[in-house]
Amino acid sequence: MQGPSPTPTPTISPTPTPGIGTPTPTPTITPIPTPTPMATAVPETERSAQFLFAASPSSGFITGFRINHDGSLAPVAGSPFASQNAAHVAALDNLLMVAGKTGIKLYSVDKESGAILQTDAIEAGPVSELLRDPATNAVVAVTPGQRLLLNAVKGKLQALPAGNALSGRNARVLPPAVLDASGRFMFAVDSTEGVVNPYRVDGQKLVRLPASYPVAGPVTSIALVRP
Repeated sequence: MQGPSPTPTPTISPTPTPGIGTPTPTPTITPIPTPTPMATAVPETERSAQFLFAASPSSGFITGFRINHDGSLAPVAGSPFASQNAAHVAALDNLLMVAGKTGIKLYSVDKESGAILQTDAIEAGPVSELLRDPATNAVVAVTPGQRLLLNAVKGKLQALPAGNALSGRNARVLPPAVLDASGRFMFAVDSTEGVVNPYRVDGQKLVRLPASYPVAGPVTSIALVRP
């Protein structure tokens, strides 16, 4: 006689473990394109102003011009400026140096208008010429008795040791023409006509621009200042 069949033991289904099983696909992140850099145009008003000054000793005036970006010149308000015996001009840092028979004067140049304002003066002279010292970028004022090596500190003229000036055999004569900061334009004086003539630099050539700009008398010296 057979006994009753044993009751089968129920099979326990395992509880799913979180994270185990078919993984949820990770979404693909679309890369954000890197923006292409664009050249930023510099507004005309934000560029550094440049001013041109011409000395006319026979008239006792300095004529000032603002250099436009096309190489043309515009008269500075208040120009010409009275400066007795202004025979030579030179840029000294962002200032204008004027030398003549009785001494040397230093002027600040307004960066907006180009108007000049005297900030210092020393007795020296008569100054026969101004030279540029390539070693220090200072200006050498040549007088009958000595050479003065001059620099500017906070709007004041500062004479460097005399030995430095006397040893400046390689000092360069300041030419009667200047090149603007961009290197695109040159300005030269015509002493006979009493004008400043502009040129465009085209490679190794100078192309004469159409206009001429009159100054207050025959010009002996010219300087470009960037205040």
